[in-house]
Amino acid sequence: MRRSRRLQGLAPEEKAIEQVCFICQLCIHVNHLGRCVSTPCCHVLMHRSCYNNMVERLPTCGNCRGPNVDHVPDETDTIVLETDEELDVENHDEEGIDARVARLHSQLNEYRQEYRHLNTHYEGSLLWRTLPYPIDTFTWTLYNSLLGSFAFRFADQPMYIHGMVELPIEPTRTVRIAVYRLFFYNTPYEALDVFNTFRFRLMFFHRSERTNIAIRWLELLPHAGSPSLYPDDFGWT
Repeated sequence: MRRSRRLQGLAPEEKAIEQVCFICQLCIHVNHLGRCVSTPCCHVLMHRSCYNNMVERLPTCGNCRGPNVDHVPDETDTIVLETDEELDVENHDEEGIDARVARLHSQLNEYRQEYRHLNTHYEGSLLWRTLPYPIDTFTWTLYNSLLGSFAFRFADQPMYIHGMVELPIEPTRTVRIAVYRLFFYNTPYEALDVFNTFRFRLMFFHRSERTNIAIRWLELLPHAGSPSLYPDDFGWT
């Protein structure tokens, strides 16, 4: 006969919250609700520190694109990454390019220290339902290194992310944008102060024999190389 947890003198069983913070993409645990807030616009639960960082930097919500009511506008506002408009970045920072590059490298180092490459894409993460296949974490380690090197060499120039993406599913627009969003998750906000354009020139291929997602020949270049193969991805490519 099974006895209830109350009769066994145990605390009630706590169900996990099936939600991740859309900024850091880490799971939100029921024991950590005191450290979380709900966005005023779309009422999505997220970490308080992530919310504070978002409203400090951006005038619109990173989830629903509604206005951040707690944001205080100033002359250093950063453009919001929209899916339906250009990602050209208007740079208002007057502290000098060297300082901006240094700030970007500092944030990239923090990403390495917090093992962001291991927390980018896994079962239960934000984009797993769209892309339920693993990606080699070395991809994000490499991207972190390439981003730092590119900032030293090509600050204040456009940045295009080139490479080939092999998928076990058809590369629909929804799937392609999910891949773009994984790159943005590994891109600090400070990058928008360093590069005047941020776009993708990835090529996507369906490989039915694959059981994971492979991103090959990844490189960052200050030119597009060719027109986008995916005009439907306007705003990302």
